[in-house]
Amino acid sequence: MAPFLVVLLLNGAVSFLYAIWTADDPTIPWTLLTINFLFYTGITQAAITFSAIMRITKAEWGRPFSRRGEIITISSAPVAVLLFAAIYEGGIDHLFYWASEDSTRPFFWINILAMAAFYIASYFYFTTGGLKERGAEVSYDIEKRLNILAALVLASYIVLQTSLAWYFGMTIIPDWESSTFPPYYWVGNIFAGTAFLFILSILLPGLQGSGDMSKSVRPMGKLLLGYTLLWIYMFWAQFIVIWYGDIPRLTEPLLRPMRGNYRLIFSIMIITAFILPFLFLMQRRVRASSGAIATVAVMICTGIWLNRYLMLIPLFSDGSRSAALTWTGLSLIGAGLAAIFLPIMALLRLYLPPSR
Repeated sequence: MAPFLVVLLLNGAVSFLYAIWTADDPTIPWTLLTINFLFYTGITQAAITFSAIMRITKAEWGRPFSRRGEIITISSAPVAVLLFAAIYEGGIDHLFYWASEDSTRPFFWINILAMAAFYIASYFYFTTGGLKERGAEVSYDIEKRLNILAALVLASYIVLQTSLAWYFGMTIIPDWESSTFPPYYWVGNIFAGTAFLFILSILLPGLQGSGDMSKSVRPMGKLLLGYTLLWIYMFWAQFIVIWYGDIPRLTEPLLRPMRGNYRLIFSIMIITAFILPFLFLMQRRVRASSGAIATVAVMICTGIWLNRYLMLIPLFSDGSRSAALTWTGLSLIGAGLAAIFLPIMALLRLYLPPSR
């Protein structure tokens, strides 16, 4: 599997570089890279929040997934930082109408410092959990420290995701703001990140965390059902306030991804992120089947990726031609998967012993 993932990664890198080198206006390739940056870093950064939430709520059923979620986040850190740096160095002038040397410095430092705080908190949470797993003797109350670190992980995650939502979701649009958009954005990442965590658990069955995963399938189905309802609630809360206010500078960017050439993509997004997951996860038989939940999880990830696509592409294209269904678009999707799977596989095999 690893050689295939390396090929996917190289193909994506070469395709992207060729696209920005040969295009008269490389805005669309940079936008596609940003979409995949927001999606893949969003779900990988959200993975550790599963572990933190399980610890704070004392939900023992999540133990088989928790350690894996921590590894997903830790392993993806270099990729997230490198992609952000690449977008800052090469793409910012094409994405942000306000970009200039002075105005982009706060953008860089605010997000880099937020990433640093989040990944540092995640690292200490991960390593402290490792000490507990090994039964190491420490001079402090390890359970209390893990609880504090879990709270810090969640707090730093919200700060980071709010910053990314603010810059890539709001300041990218002239005179547009929404107080609901940041939580709508990071709830979507937690939703898709939990789904991705379950998919990874199915794809790598030989690697288990602590606990019996078979007893955790039904609770995971219920959790995803809850996140489905939470996500659609955040979507509606974001939509109804702006729509009812009917201020043109706010409603036009909100409605643009739902109309015209984007109507079909928007419909597919709602179907895959809400309608089908809700209808399937309402069924007890589906929630009891790991294969069925994995299928729903793929739908959820597809829907949230389309949500990120509709968040950015309509700002730069009228949608008459699909930006995603091009060689560059598909190559970047594949490269994103490879870029997170390769380090995840390496760390999983390093930290989680094969199940017997």
